[in-house]
Amino acid sequence: MKTCAILILSGGKSTRFGSDKLGALALGKRVIDHTTNAFAALTQSVFEAGRGYTTATLIDDTVGIDPLSAIARSWKTILTMKIKVPDSLMVVSGDLPNLDSETVVRLMEFPGTWSVVPDDGQPQPLCARWSTKALDRSIKLCEGTTGAVAVKRALNTGTVVLRDQSWRESGIISPFFDIDTVDDLAILEKYWSTREHKG
Repeated sequence: MKTCAILILSGGKSTRFGSDKLGALALGKRVIDHTTNAFAALTQSVFEAGRGYTTATLIDDTVGIDPLSAIARSWKTILTMKIKVPDSLMVVSGDLPNLDSETVVRLMEFPGTWSVVPDDGQPQPLCARWSTKALDRSIKLCEGTTGAVAVKRALNTGTVVLRDQSWRESGIISPFFDIDTVDDLAILEKYWSTREHKG
């Protein structure tokens, strides 16, 4: 049976937000807590690349680096652990508080062994299932580089782009609505206030 672990990315600099966006409160809970609630009930192994906001296994030296480097370093570390290496990683950015468990499970359980990137009007590689080939490619792309490498370069082959119009039924808000600014957080809280939010 194919296994898929989860990797939370939490090491970004929150430059546009102006302060710690993952620790910012929304309806009394931190942004990252809303995000991780989407897979809290799942039994998959969970790793965190970043600041250690969660109880997941923390990957060292992944604070303040670009997303692909964090993914590459995490995968390289996982390969050295005394565990059964997963067949894929569900990579989830910590600033997706509107993410839901149905979306996560749908992506993780998509048939096949390739990478699966959802598209809600634009591709969302930081809330996607990454194949081992894409993860291995991320390591190669980051070796010997001094600058950030675009995430999409690791996913340019062997990837299913999963488009679903229903993700955008509520206009700009989808499960992949990310919090980059204080205004983004206000928009999401206003959206939640018009709906029954169970996060």
